[in-house]
Amino acid sequence: MTKSLWVTDNNNDYCYDNLNDGTVEIVRYLGKNSSVIIPSMIDGRKVSSVGYLGTGPLGIGWGSGGAFQGCKKVTSVTIPEGVKKIGIQAFSNCKNLSSITIPGSVRIIDNAVFCDCKNLWKVTIPEGVQIINENAFAYCDRLNTIVLSKSITRIHTTAFHRCDGLENIEYASTREQFRKVYK
Repeated sequence: MTKSLWVTDNNNDYCYDNLNDGTVEIVRYLGKNSSVIIPSMIDGRKVSSVGYLGTGPLGIGWGSGGAFQGCKKVTSVTIPEGVKKIGIQAFSNCKNLSSITIPGSVRIIDNAVFCDCKNLWKVTIPEGVQIINENAFAYCDRLNTIVLSKSITRIHTTAFHRCDGLENIEYASTREQFRKVYK
């Protein structure tokens, strides 16, 4: 996938990449809001993923990490319908994140997406999400309840690693089916 040089939106809240399919991937949050509603469109293009900054095109980079990684001011995030992927470490180490709204259009919750989000206490994974990758919610100390839809086909065994407060897993299918997807 060839990406363009990073650009910022008109409000300078997001740094994003233009993708080959005409959509954009948010690679860095630059805003100052604690309650964030990610836009479904940026500069006339659909937002298709919240991703990972990496080293960037042409080897140019501003460091690396997830789009919101380490944003201590962020307390809640709403991801819009149309986003298909939440990329590696997108929200990791957001210490004050307590609420996340994930749309049914998301198919993959990638590695360490919400890792070390100390105040996240309940997460609902909607119908449509298929994969929860390794360490997706690792070290979320206060995560008490996870609600899983039956569309999930794979949950990595470390997805909830060291979630010591996790007491309730609500799954929309059978226990036998859960054993098949938890691998």
